Amino acid sequence: MPALPPPVERAWDRLRPDPAGLVLGSVFFVLALTPSLIPRDILFQGVACGLCAATGYLGDVWLSWNWRTWVSKVVRVLWEASGRSLPSWVPRWRRRVEIALSVIVVLGLNAILLQAVRWQQQVAALTDYRAYTPAQYLLVFPVGFGIWTALVMVGRGFLRLEAWLKRHLPQRLPLPVRSASSWIIVLVLVFTRSRPSPCATVRIRPRHRGRRRPSARGRRTHSWRGSPWGPTASVSWAGA
Repeated sequence: MPALPPPVERAWDRLRPDPAGLVLGSVFFVLALTPSLIPRDILFQGVACGLCAATGYLGDVWLSWNWRTWVSKVVRVLWEASGRSLPSWVPRWRRRVEIALSVIVVLGLNAILLQAVRWQQQVAALTDYRAYTPAQYLLVFPVGFGIWTALVMVGRGFLRLEAWLKRHLPQRLPLPVRSASSWIIVLVLVFTRSRPSPCATVRIRPRHRGRRRPSARGRRTHSWRGSPWGPTASVSWAGA
């Protein structure tokens, strides 16, 4: 099999998804397509699929991070101590297998969407909701996959920030302490930035439609003083 062009290899190494996370995220994507009596339009369905896929991907990435941080070094030492080594073709074929897996996931999700549109049509017939055609329902994939990708990029930003903090913390601290401290700092920064500032509250006065509201000086007020029908009038009310 011919080697991939160097620009393709570099781009893939930079944007390479986690293989196990890709599989688990696809499973969550499919689970979000299962029938529901709650009507869902294309946008709502795409957002639900993207959020579910990102959740599955995040769970597997968390497991992979724990594997690399706590277990992989011990397993590598034991593997090398036994006198075994990985075959020479494993690093060379790893990138190709990952690309093939990504293509299979993309094609498989679109194929499952063609089956899910039948579920949507059946639910639409029961609930008197709009039924979509297969071509229309395929728009769920770009919406869901786009949200999935965006959330993965945000998560990678957090991971890079954690790795940067772990490198710049005092190296005399044990690795578990530096890792836990880095994540605490990241969470504090995230929740601090997402919390609205009380100084940012803006008071908006209600606007009156139509003509301008008259001021208190020019406003007409009715007074009984000086009126012939007021309580202080000189008219006799006896026998009224």
